[in-house]
Amino acid sequence: MPERPGLLERLDRWKEWPSFNEDATLLGLVLPILEEAGYDPFNPEEVFPQARDNNNLKPDLLLYKGSARQEGGPYMVIEVKALGEDLKKHANQVVQYMNGGQARWYVLTNGETWEFYDRARPLPLANCLRARIQLADPGALRALSLLLSKAAAEPPFQKAQEALAEALLAQAAESVPFEEQKRAYDLTGHFVKPLQTAVKEARERFPLAEPFVERWVREWEAKLQGNTPPSPPSPRTFPSWAEALFTLGAECYGSDPAKARQVLKVLPPNYAGPLRHKPLPDGHKLCVQFSAKDIRRQLNKLARVFPHLKGERIRVREEEFTLGADLQ
Repeated sequence: MPERPGLLERLDRWKEWPSFNEDATLLGLVLPILEEAGYDPFNPEEVFPQARDNNNLKPDLLLYKGSARQEGGPYMVIEVKALGEDLKKHANQVVQYMNGGQARWYVLTNGETWEFYDRARPLPLANCLRARIQLADPGALRALSLLLSKAAAEPPFQKAQEALAEALLAQAAESVPFEEQKRAYDLTGHFVKPLQTAVKEARERFPLAEPFVERWVREWEAKLQGNTPPSPPSPRTFPSWAEALFTLGAECYGSDPAKARQVLKVLPPNYAGPLRHKPLPDGHKLCVQFSAKDIRRQLNKLARVFPHLKGERIRVREEEFTLGADLQ
């Protein structure tokens, strides 16, 4: 299941919208991802738009760890292009911004593709490229949340590649029943074809994650060689507590709206107030404006109303949580 189904569904829908321009991409795709990475996109002290640099150019967004009022240069510069736009056509613009000397880290994105550049590396620009992430790739939202994280001292490229590799391998491992994998391994001594393909792709695309991939392969081989089924599946990963509440809440609401309303704050379709919310398939809106502590409480209550959730593990950034673990 995608980490943020609402965002990915919107991405697919909006890609067919000819008039979806840069501003729409900024509002619909870039700002929500920055919010999941820990920034307040509505606070210009953290996310400042269209500031002139030393060359009198105006990149779209400047990200600040502290406050734009108190700090000189930003931490990161983001230039946004329209969804579907070819980023290669705008490489020279990134070089110009880097020459402006405002930050070390530069991002060029059309909402679907995200390119991260390091100004500390010498040109040409290809040498400065540290990561290119496609939003629809398994683990992409987790990787973007890591690379854009306000809490990180600098973008953790190795962790981001590990997140991408882990998601890719897990998806392949779950695509074939374990018993079928085990029979194939006993006969051939090799992984089934989808898993072989995923391992090869992970090694080629994510070189910084090579030690992780090697460890994952050894551990999976040990499971296939053993007589016991694999350990429980990895916890579902979410970039924020709000996204965890929305995803699990939407699943429960879809199966039984009346029971879900016992726990969730469901707003009417015409709601236009200040509470942060996300749309549900039937047009109602699910409120997600709660503290992380309150969201954990709601998830535990949800596991009481929907027993199939009890014991399910989720991970939000670096924190793991088991639904219903503290229910009596």
